[in-house]
Amino acid sequence: MKWFPLLLIVAGCASANRPEHWPYRGSFLEVENPTDSNQVIVARDGLGREWPVARLKPQSRACFRWPFIDQTGFLRTDGADRVVTKRFEPWTASGWTWGLTGEPVPNPRACR
Repeated sequence: MKWFPLLLIVAGCASANRPEHWPYRGSFLEVENPTDSNQVIVARDGLGREWPVARLKPQSRACFRWPFIDQTGFLRTDGADRVVTKRFEPWTASGWTWGLTGEPVPNPRACR
């Protein structure tokens, strides 16, 4: 039993070298609002679950981590000028950028 704390330390060090996965850390997403209106960004996973992830003022940007473990997802805005992305795979890159037009683009420097 006195080896148990040592075992925990070794297991923790071994897992520190693995890629980061949920629930530890999802991919970073950086969203820029080039419009003149407030935007609410909602993440939706492939199973239909939705989560509001950011509120953006005009001409601002926000960073957040992908909140779901599901491999596919969408981003959308709420409001009069609703925008929805095509399905993408947020776990395939460490970072993404989205300017409310087009599709999210892999960007390893997002939010850094």
